Order: sequence, then structure tokens, then C-alpha cells
Amino acid sequence: MAANDSAPVRIISAPAGYGKTSALLGWLGSATSSNRAVWIPLDETVVDRIAFWALTLHQLRSAGLSMHEDLVDALRQPREGTPFLPALLAAQLEAVSPLVIVVDAGAQRPEPAVIADLLRLATQVDSVQIVIASRDSTQELIGDSLAPDHIVQFPSADLLFTVQEITASARRLGIELTGDEARSLHDSTAGWPSAVRSVLDPSQNRGLNGAMPFAAQIIESVRADPGYDGLLVASLSDVVHRDDIDRLDSAAPVAPLLERLARTGLGFWDDSSQRTFRLLPAARDALRAEFAASDPQGKRDAHRELAVRHLAQDTSVALAHAIESGDWELTARISRRHLLSVTQRVGGTALSTVGIPPRAQRDYPILRFMVALDDYSNGRRARAVQGLTTLLAVTEGRHLMRRNGTLDDIWLQALVVTSLRLLGRYELARTGLRRLERMIAHTPDPEGEVDEARSVLIRDGATTLMLAGHLQEAAELLDEAGADPLPNRPDIERARVLGMRALVSALRGDVRAAEASLAAHDLLSLPVHFDTTYTAFAAMVAHALVNIERGELDTAEGFLSRTDSHAATTEMWPLLLRARVLIAWERKGAPEALLLLERLAGSHTRGRSAHGPFAVHTVITLRVRLLLSMGRYAEARSALADAPHARSQRWSSTRAHLELLAGEPERASVIALAALNAAPSPREHLALLVLAATATQRVGDDAQAAAHRNAAVVLAQQHGLLLPFATVPHDEALAVASSAPELVAALRELRCYPSGASPSVSLTPRESVVLNHLLEGMTVAETAQSLSVSKNTVKTQVRSVYRKLGVDNRSDAAAQARLRRLI
Repeated sequence: MAANDSAPVRIISAPAGYGKTSALLGWLGSATSSNRAVWIPLDETVVDRIAFWALTLHQLRSAGLSMHEDLVDALRQPREGTPFLPALLAAQLEAVSPLVIVVDAGAQRPEPAVIADLLRLATQVDSVQIVIASRDSTQELIGDSLAPDHIVQFPSADLLFTVQEITASARRLGIELTGDEARSLHDSTAGWPSAVRSVLDPSQNRGLNGAMPFAAQIIESVRADPGYDGLLVASLSDVVHRDDIDRLDSAAPVAPLLERLARTGLGFWDDSSQRTFRLLPAARDALRAEFAASDPQGKRDAHRELAVRHLAQDTSVALAHAIESGDWELTARISRRHLLSVTQRVGGTALSTVGIPPRAQRDYPILRFMVALDDYSNGRRARAVQGLTTLLAVTEGRHLMRRNGTLDDIWLQALVVTSLRLLGRYELARTGLRRLERMIAHTPDPEGEVDEARSVLIRDGATTLMLAGHLQEAAELLDEAGADPLPNRPDIERARVLGMRALVSALRGDVRAAEASLAAHDLLSLPVHFDTTYTAFAAMVAHALVNIERGELDTAEGFLSRTDSHAATTEMWPLLLRARVLIAWERKGAPEALLLLERLAGSHTRGRSAHGPFAVHTVITLRVRLLLSMGRYAEARSALADAPHARSQRWSSTRAHLELLAGEPERASVIALAALNAAPSPREHLALLVLAATATQRVGDDAQAAAHRNAAVVLAQQHGLLLPFATVPHDEALAVASSAPELVAALRELRCYPSGASPSVSLTPRESVVLNHLLEGMTVAETAQSLSVSKNTVKTQVRSVYRKLGVDNRSDAAAQARLRRLI
């Protein structure tokens, strides 16, 4: 450290236990460092910018430096003043004797803004040096913010003891080591200062045998201690909490042993309140290795004990310990509990299931599901499909052998439904869901285990029905939970149901109901950062869809951003696609929205064998609408023709939309009116009413058009719907809503209308003849012969007709000609 006094920034990066803090204290206390030092220890409360600078100003004042009130004011008004903190500090510290600001980060990572402030301060004031001790690498901490000559990095290797340093340290403690003993000690501890110090500490009164492995040294020092059995349990956890220590003390006094381990450098208390204790990695690894070798059954029993203890606090930790214990019945039981919380993940399942052997998976199907889910969430789709398929065969065999259902059967049936859905077998999943509902109704549940899982079962059931394309059934399932769902369950469980209800309501077009569910959801007491978890996914997308309906696009994007960590893996990707395409359509127009649609749809469907009905309907409907709005009628007709069961009622509004904009209002009217009474949702019903009103107006049926307009306005006001009006050109949409001024005002702000065709195109007499010949199916050669002109002349006239109509093919020319009443 003393050899690099010219560098404004110094960074010591090393894992826990390498002696970073000791090295800093030694340097600051040495004769070569006469600088005034301010020490800033970080914990989870001091990583953000405001808290960090508040502590720093306090430490500077405690060091005898007077701080201007401007700095305090800057902290009171962080949005305006905080960016100027380094500059304000620089003006006051330039005249101060050399100052060292030591940031002891440990396991905490400061906000990037804190690091940026420190780097600016170090480069602006020559008398200030910044020293950061962290477990992160330099690149992770500062990126490319400073030139290399401004930073000196002390890698972890610089903190390790060499063989010579071990020999010299032992000599100072009165212990003479041979060269072989020193080398053996170095190799067995990897040169860790704390580990070497603990072995060399004569206060332990055990002498030193340099050839003895380090693990054996530790075991020898504690084996006779009454807390040895407790240490076995403690060593299997990265962090030992005070509650665990107190429970261990009831059987064996482990707390005094932990205190001795702390004094000898083998562990440390995480905080001043001594609530948590950490064994240094070298000591912990040594203990684990020793226990595994000398007492494997004891190690398994300890893992079992930890699994039971952690079950109430953290099911993922409990499950990991259960897997290590090899108790597969306990692992299966904990797996059921873990499935209730695994959907709160931020990334994948956050659990490795590699320790579950094939035999355990055969005996306990839920463990097979956990392994498959782990594979699915981490991109191993082929293995996931194989595991899920095997699970289906095993569970179906169990169903055939049993007459009376049990709680295990309920769980297995729930896994079957989820497995079928993940495999893309949506209608079978829907059938399996009905069986699951019957089993729940007829299976005794004296301990209320199903009640604990009800929020997950309702949410997953609604997800299954939604992705199968049955939104009405999904709404009915959610309605069964009541207006105030699961009133006696924790808020996080209620949030699952309310978020899913809001999402299904928003998709169906019952925006008022979605708003009510979201309002109830937002009043719940939920954990910090809950909005970014997967449990909140449905609520965040529902918020986005509601705000898109209102035209509040910035707010909608804010809610969508909270789903970013799940976008790549969620099976509900069509929801995100729909929201993002609608936003792009409003902001950038139909061409850009179509490009985004194709890119997003391609990235999610590439390489997958199954596409759900909901995904197919979402993508094709958006594609057809975008093509129609751009006047590309032939492509829109082709896209709809490729839809599965294109003649079914599901596509009625899309077919009516196509016929209307392609210049066939009579056909559009017939399709829309035939489907009105069977419309499955308010959104679909309103779209059909708007299309019917416009189509009947175009064919001159004013009375029927007026009736449809009135019905459309009532429905839109009742449910808070707006976007279905954009299925027709702007002027016609305003005409449909003309009786409701507030609707007209909102519609004027929308930009995602199809381009309205003007009937004022003027064709020459010869161009009109050529157009009629084209529409009759005559070729260019036949038209030329009929008109006694050359083929090139006809081609020129065809190009002129296409240009005036804004098309580039015969089909679209026919549609435009009908729309503009040219034929």
C-alpha cells in the first residue's frame, strides 16, 4: 500500500477471510501513512447514495473537519443537490492535509452513483485518496470509469502468506518450523492469513504439526468441546443465526465455541448485535470435509435437522438441506411447500436439484417434477420435456390403481396439469384441471394443506384456461374465489388471485373490473420489491394493459419494465408481446409495430413444437390488424387463412374487420351480426358492434347503424373500453361514438386507426376500363388485345392505377376499388 502513494484510488479485492480489513488497519497505522483517515463501513443500510454521504459527512465532522451547511442542504434535497456533492466537497477538502477515505464494503455493493461520486472526488482533489475494500473485482465495482493510471488494484494473491512469511510469523510466536512444515501449512490453508493465524496461535495450547492437514487441525481443536455436535450443524450453513445458536445451546453450548472460533480467526460475527455468525470459508469447508469423511450419517442427520428448521423461513434453503440429507420422503414433503413459494422467483427456480437421484424421482413423482421444472427454468428444455412426459405416465398409472384420492394425489394432479401446459397440450391440461377440481371437492383435508395451496391452484388453473384460449372459463374460476379472495390467508397469497383476476379482466375488456382488482391488490401489505417478482407478473401486465387502454403509455411501460427479468422464460410471453406491440403502434405507427411483432413472435416461438391457442390468436390477430391498417389486404387475408380453425367463431371479429376494410361491408355486416349474441367477452362484443355499425352505415341501413352505435357507446362506458373503436378508420370511429363527448375526446388521442380510404381517387376512362378488366381476371395480354393496344401500354396504365390506389397487386387493387366505390 505504501509503495503506491501517488494513486488517487486503491482497491483491495478478495474473498471473505483474506484479511482485507487487517491490511488496511496495518497500513493506516504504519509510520509511512501519516494521513488523516475516515473509515466508512458499509452494511445494507448504507449502500444507497443518500445514506452513504450522510454517514461520510458525519465521519468527516467527527475527524475535525468543518462541513458547510450547503452539503447538509444537498442531502436534504437529493434530486437537485446530490449530483453536486463531490464538487462541494472538493472545494472544502483542497486545503485539508492528506485525507484517506476508506470504504470497507465487504459483501455489500454500493450503488454505482456512490462509486462515481468517489471517483470524481479522488480525481478532483490531489489531497484525497480513496481506498475501497470489497469482495467484488475492480471491473465489477467501477467498470471503465477511470484511466488505469488512476487506480492501483491489490489482488487477493497479494494478501496471502508466502512460505517465508509463515515461517517468520511462526518464529515471532516462538514456533520453529522446518521448510517442509511451512510448505505443508501453506498448501493446506492456501495461504489464507486468518487460517494460518488460527493454526499458529499459541493460545490454543495444542502445538503444531506442519504435516497435519488443516482440516484435522481444526477438528482436533474442537472435538472435545461440548458444542462440537452443534458446530456440525452450524458448519453446514453459510450463516448461523442467533435463533439457531439458541436452539443448539439447549442441547450443547455452541455459543462459547463460536466465540472462541471468532477470537482465533476462524469465524466472525456479521454485526455488532451478534445476531449472525459466519465461519470463514476455509474453516467451514474443512469442517464439512471432515464430517463427510468421519461421520457421514451425522452429516446427513444435521442436514435433516436444518431442513426442518428452515422450512418455516425459507423453503429453498430447507429443500437444499433435505436433498443433502438423502431423506426423500422429507424432500418430497418440503417440495410441496416449496412449490407454493417458487413462483416468487426473480430469475429461475434458484434451486439446484442435481442431488436428487433417479430412484428417488421414481419413488416420489413430485421430485421428478422439481427436477423437470429446474431444467425448464434454466433452458434445458429437452430434458425438461423428457422428465415431464415420464411424470405424466407415472401419475396416470397411479390414478388407475387408486379409487380414493389422497392429498398426494391432489398434488400430483396439479403437477400433471402444469406439466401438460408446459408441454403445449392445452386441452388435456384443461381436462386435467376439471379432474383436479373434483378431487379437491371430495378429498379430506383435516390439516388445511389444500387451503395453504389454494392461491397457487387458482392462479395456475386460470393460467391454464387462459393459455388454452378460454378466457371466460378463467374468469369464472377466479370469480369463485369471491370479490375479496381468500380473506383469511396472507396478503401475498391474495395478491396472486387479485393479480390474475385483473389480468383476465383486462384481456376480456372488462377494464372497470380490472381496475377494481388492481386497487385491491395495491392496498395489500406486500414485501419490498414484490413488484419485480414472478408472483406480481400478472398484476404488472394488467396495470400495463389498463394504462394502454387509457392512452397512458409511459405509465404502461413503467409497469412492463418490472417484468423484464421474466420476459425470456415466462410461458405468458404473448401478454408482453401484445402490450409492447400496442405501445409501438401508438408511438411509432403500424410499420414499426409490425416489425416488432415479427421479431418478438419469432424469438419466442423459434424451436418450440407447441404454440398455445392464446399465443396463436394473439399473434395472428395483431398481424392481421396491422396489415389491414397499412392497406395490405391480400397479406392480411393470407395471414387469417393460415389461422387454425379460421372459420370458427373465435375469428369472427377479425374476419368482419378484414371484409369491412377490404371493401365488402355487406359481408362484414353479416359476419358481425351473426357473431354478436355469442361474443365471449366485452372486448369482442364491442369490436363486433363497432364493425356492425360502420358496415351497416356504409350499405345505407341508417336505422340499424344507429342501434349498433348506441349499443356500442353503452358497452364502452360500462366497461371503460376504448381500443375496439380503432378497428375502423378514424372518422367512422368518431361517428360511432358521436353521442358520447368524453369518448370522442379520448378517441381523438388514439393513433392506431387503419388508414381511411378516400373515395376521391380519379381514374381516366382508359384506366377505369383496365381496372375492370383486371378485376374480371383478364391478363395483361388479353386486356391489350381487347383494347387494341400494346402490352407495354397496358402495363403502364396498370402501374398508374396501382399508384393512385396505393397498392402493388391485383387483390389489393380490387379491395381498394370497392372501398373507394370505383366499381
